[in-house]
Amino acid sequence: VRVAVARSRSPRSHVTNGSIPWPVAVAGDWQVLRHAPAKILADPDIICEAMRKSSGRALQFASDELRSDREFVAGAAQEIGAEVLAYASEDLRLDKEFVIDVADYCPPGEVLQHVSPEL
Repeated sequence: VRVAVARSRSPRSHVTNGSIPWPVAVAGDWQVLRHAPAKILADPDIICEAMRKSSGRALQFASDELRSDREFVAGAAQEIGAEVLAYASEDLRLDKEFVIDVADYCPPGEVLQHVSPEL
């Protein structure tokens, strides 16, 4: 899968058809994920690298499956911090056991900022 980034002085160039592989485009600017096809948004390696570059914010563009994957989101929270929970699925943010698990390696106060209010 390949994309081309329009030539622009802007660091957030628009994605068009063409010549740059998605992993390279995402490595250059994680926000190109907003234009990525479902296959890219479901790729845990691409999303993981993008989350590292974005302090977890790239998870908002990930597939529902990745945003709901307990191990994937917990691992991201452990590596990056509790802020990734803001983009996790509502089901995970409502899951008391999951929230307690994440609070084992992230500051509980930070975890609670990102859980569902219904919890």
